[in-house]
Amino acid sequence: MLLQSSHLLKTLLSVISEGLQLLLQYDLTSPVRKPLEKATLLALQILNVTLDKQDDFLNFLRQANHPTIVSRLEKLLLGINSYTGQADHVVTIARYASLVNLLPNHALHAVCITGTVCRQPAIQTELLSLFMADTLVSREILSGLVEGIEQGAEWSSGEANSVRCEMASASIKFLLDTVNLPSTNISHFLLGFNVHKPLFQTDLQIPGQTGVYRTCLHAVLSLMECDHTPPALLELAYHLIYTLCSNPDTSSPTMRYLRNTQDFFIKTLCKLKFSHNEATEEELSVIIKQQTWFMKTLAIELRLTSINKQRSHTQSLINCLLDYNTTYTEGGGRGSADLSRTVLSHTSQYHSLELFHSSMKSRLLQFLDLVSFHDIGLGDIMLEHFNTTSVMQVLSSCEEQAPESGLVSINIPQVHQLLVQEINLAQQGNSMGPLAHRDVLLAEIKQILAYAVEWNTVREAVNVRLQAFDSWRQVTEVLLSGCPAECLGDKRPDIIINILNALIRKCLQDGCLDDLISPACGVILSLMANLRQSVFKDGLRDTNIDNGLQVILKGILNLIVTSSGSLQRARANLYGALLYYLQMCESELSKDTNPLASRGVSGVLEGKQSATEKLAKEALHVIYGFGDAILEVICRDACDGLNVSRMLALSCLDSLSALDPPSCHVLRFMSSHGYIRHLLESLVQSDSILVQSLDPAQPLRHLYIYESTMSLLSRLAMTAQGASALLNSGLMMRLAECSVYDAKPNLSHGLSAADSMDCEGFNPSVSSRYRQILLPCLKLCQTVLISLGTENENAADQVMKFIVAHGDVFHSTLRGQTVETCDSLEELSLLTAVLCRAASFTAVSQSEEERELMFRGQVSRIQRRLGSLISKYLLVDDWMKMFGAQESLDESERCRMTVYVHEIAANISTYCRNVVANSTHDPSYCRVLFGPSLSEALDQGDFTSKSTSRDYWSSSSLAPPSLSLMVIQIKQASAKLLDALDDHKQLQTRLDSLSDCSEAVRGETSSDAVAIETKQEVRDRLERQTSIIQLLCLILENSLYIVWRHLDFYLTNCIPENRDTSLFRAHHSSVSSMRHLTEKSLNVSSTEQDKPKSIISSGITQEELDTLKETTPSVIDEPLLQKLAAIEQCYASKRTHFGYIGALSRRLRRLINLHCC
Repeated sequence: MLLQSSHLLKTLLSVISEGLQLLLQYDLTSPVRKPLEKATLLALQILNVTLDKQDDFLNFLRQANHPTIVSRLEKLLLGINSYTGQADHVVTIARYASLVNLLPNHALHAVCITGTVCRQPAIQTELLSLFMADTLVSREILSGLVEGIEQGAEWSSGEANSVRCEMASASIKFLLDTVNLPSTNISHFLLGFNVHKPLFQTDLQIPGQTGVYRTCLHAVLSLMECDHTPPALLELAYHLIYTLCSNPDTSSPTMRYLRNTQDFFIKTLCKLKFSHNEATEEELSVIIKQQTWFMKTLAIELRLTSINKQRSHTQSLINCLLDYNTTYTEGGGRGSADLSRTVLSHTSQYHSLELFHSSMKSRLLQFLDLVSFHDIGLGDIMLEHFNTTSVMQVLSSCEEQAPESGLVSINIPQVHQLLVQEINLAQQGNSMGPLAHRDVLLAEIKQILAYAVEWNTVREAVNVRLQAFDSWRQVTEVLLSGCPAECLGDKRPDIIINILNALIRKCLQDGCLDDLISPACGVILSLMANLRQSVFKDGLRDTNIDNGLQVILKGILNLIVTSSGSLQRARANLYGALLYYLQMCESELSKDTNPLASRGVSGVLEGKQSATEKLAKEALHVIYGFGDAILEVICRDACDGLNVSRMLALSCLDSLSALDPPSCHVLRFMSSHGYIRHLLESLVQSDSILVQSLDPAQPLRHLYIYESTMSLLSRLAMTAQGASALLNSGLMMRLAECSVYDAKPNLSHGLSAADSMDCEGFNPSVSSRYRQILLPCLKLCQTVLISLGTENENAADQVMKFIVAHGDVFHSTLRGQTVETCDSLEELSLLTAVLCRAASFTAVSQSEEERELMFRGQVSRIQRRLGSLISKYLLVDDWMKMFGAQESLDESERCRMTVYVHEIAANISTYCRNVVANSTHDPSYCRVLFGPSLSEALDQGDFTSKSTSRDYWSSSSLAPPSLSLMVIQIKQASAKLLDALDDHKQLQTRLDSLSDCSEAVRGETSSDAVAIETKQEVRDRLERQTSIIQLLCLILENSLYIVWRHLDFYLTNCIPENRDTSLFRAHHSSVSSMRHLTEKSLNVSSTEQDKPKSIISSGITQEELDTLKETTPSVIDEPLLQKLAAIEQCYASKRTHFGYIGALSRRLRRLINLHCC
């Protein structure tokens, strides 16, 4: 009847409407007032109960398919009032709130009804219009709600006061339920916002100023200042303040009013109490809720004041957070404003494992202590007739999650209904005994329901702790990441270390709650990221910081060892924190590149350690102090963990290996326990998954795991012992079995051309994904070859077998592209770096088996293809001109391509040098790579245009490139090297000037961010210029060696074929013509191949040698030799092989003087 437009409902609404008018007319002594008060109260109670029960009734009708048509009561209350002729039922009911002093029960029910009706988002504009239609009525309702909220502070025992407290609670709940609804609503009006313009333009004022009325916001703030406010009501008040501050529309005016007028944040923070020894568990839970809402609001305030550059207020908040005895005085603000007088002055007491006294802790740490990490025990339920497993499944099926708080609770009525149905079904089937047994079953149901209630209580207590810890996390992360760095100054590392120590201690307590361990480990990860940034920026200057870092490392390792395998998220966060710590040690070591400058001669001779070296050494001591347990856990997760944990565990092993390369402790452990073989087998097992990962629609997690694995293997291969262990474990054999390297986009017929193009956004394209797979593999091969040295023929042979196994891919790379891109040059640079060390040192077996013959043929093919790159890439100047002409390239890409071209040229020259140097043991013999002509070097421009267009050493080319190519390379490299040295000197001077520039001077010219960015740009340019100088020097040395060996052969040992041919006809007939690079006869033994067969050179005439003798002094003249001497003095003197360029220059000068003059 009440959910229809019935006579009963109309009668109730008429009683409420007419009764309000009569109550306002009759005085308190009227005899009809009491019956009228009772009638109106009963009518309000009926409506309130109907609103509470209508959902259950509507669900019942829906489930029973009842034909009765009903409507929700909220919709009916918006109908026309027959007494006034307007749709003002809700306004009339809300007017009862103005009678709170005389009729508190009426006001309570009126507020509950109004709050329920106003929750509907679709009618907010209409409701606001109804309430604002009459100014006097709207002020009357506002005044009643304000009085109702303020009376909640006058709490004492008694029924009347209890009703007033409920009235205040209902009023605040009404505001909470409606303030976040879309569009302007009645709550905004009641809180004092200007509803006639955008809410963020409201300027909230104190009551009485410029005609401002007292609003609900003023009442809530007064309620919070009262010392006798009930804790539950105070918690609602803090919740409302947080809701207003977190809403984008109301945040700005609310926080401005709280900050400037009320001094709310500092005043409240100074009055917080964290010691509640006499409070019960329930009271403590409510107090924690209050402080949770305030801490969340404080995090917003810290962030906003930092963004708005309100430095003084931000500094006051930070000082108050990090202090422990600050008091608030009216009109005077906080009692202390000096950060040095806060708890940070006692930091040296915090770096020990013992707990420091609670009175000396900062407010931030005291609030953390208020959050208990101990597990709340919930005993097992013991049942006799019901199956325990089935009951637990029923309880799980009845779990519900609150939309706002996320609290998971069990629906008790639903559990009761299911269990009673189970009893009825069982007794109908007579499977649980006679009917007299029903009482026993009902008793067990009560036991189950009591267990469910206890479970809900436990979950609610856990949720309170989670919310409290999350609020502390927000304040901590904003303090360290969102506030200006100047607010913390040089105390920033101390603050982070203190917080980390306190948090790790709580996590290491016995019986910790698993629900809190995972978010706590996430905060540890965030704090370690901030600590790494601080230490990397400022360095280690304090011994106490060093001691605190050791305690933190021990705590992280203890958490990793003791954490359960089911807490994968916590384990992943801990691996991330450990990785940050190890990278911090690694970055500090990398910064100490000049120990002589940092410690002095006496320090180096006495064996003194710098702070960075001491940090790394102590970190290793702490890690190895755990024995094999910590390595066992990390290695197990690196092999079999979940995706994120596995990737981070591999990275931790990588960084740990980087800290201790001499001892190879990690390598020995992984090798002895079989983890290296397991990692190599995982590469083959994941081959098909990696092939699928090339599809842009597939996730990237397998690519990341692959990159982490290859990075660890490359780190292990940086030592000779590690490289040998990897080869012995079958590294190259496993890589040769992987088919993913053959899935290059431009070779795979199943991939379209569009798939190989780069995709916009985060998701990489097919070609990008393929490079993520191929490039780490090439880097690993290069690391193995460098670690084992050039004399290790076994390593070179295994690498070449891997190259041959995927020959089509690498042949396509060596062929190059029509238009070279940055990615293609990078790939070619890595491939030539591998081939220059492997292809020239491969010891090919003389077996005549078909497999061996095919392998030797493939090696020869790769060598010829590599030789064809000589004329294309050796002249770097041509590439520089081409890059400069391409306007589509940005500066960063052009710089990268420049470095790659220099690397390719250096690799090719290294390959040529290795071929020449290892051709034979006889010094009179030389493997001829370049023809005996220097005449083109006299006209460098004409030669460049001709030589670069030829494809030398291809299968159709018989003549090798001219030796003029190497001489021109020497001239260009020497000129560019001198220019690069000058540029390097200027960049170094500029970097030193930026480093010495004070913060004040930099602040006058530009912002700190711009200054830091400029310094980083100069540092990047300096590093890039250093790399180019090293590559040019390598090119110059290799070219000089090649030119000297060829000239020495041509001028002293070469016999042209038209000179005394009859004497050597028999010998010459058995020798084939000049072969291609590294080509060997298949029917000639290795002993015969070592003989100086090329003394009689096929295809070289006496006229060519005479021309060579005539042009050599003009091409390799004295100015060029003097320029080489200058380079020797300027740069080469700092290298380990000082005098190498000078020695080659002297030999060239001697050859020219003896044979060409």
